[in-house]
Formats: sequence, structure tokens, C-alpha cells
Amino acid sequence: MLAPPGEVTLLFDASKPPLFNASTPLPRSTQRALRRGYYAAVSWVDKKLGELITALERLDLANSTLVIVMGDH
Repeated sequence: MLAPPGEVTLLFDASKPPLFNASTPLPRSTQRALRRGYYAAVSWVDKKLGELITALERLDLANSTLVIVMGDH
């Protein structure tokens, strides 16, 4: 649920210590789950980009359109 404008919503309890930190390895099951989620997200973006390129080709716009993909990491 989105917070009202000007209000911050925390997705964790800031009064409790973090569940893990950089000096403690995550459990293997958590590592696998995070990796699986990452690969699923990458696969979804790849599929959507493929759909976009296919649509551009179908509309005869592929040679006059620049598609730029950016990431934050």
C-alpha cells in the first residue's frame, strides 16, 4: 500500500536489529531464493524487451527507433 504524500512507510521494524549484515553470510536457502528472484526479474525484462523489438519490427519502426536500457547496478 502506498503511503499518503509526504509520509514515509518503513518496510521493516527500525527498532529491531537487522536480520543479517554484510559480515555474516546469508543462509544458503536465502541465497538461492534471492538468486532465483533476480534471475526471474532478468528473464521478465528480457521477455518484455523481446516483445518490444518484435512490435517495432511488425510496425516497421525498428530501423528508426533507438531502445535504451538502463540499470541501477
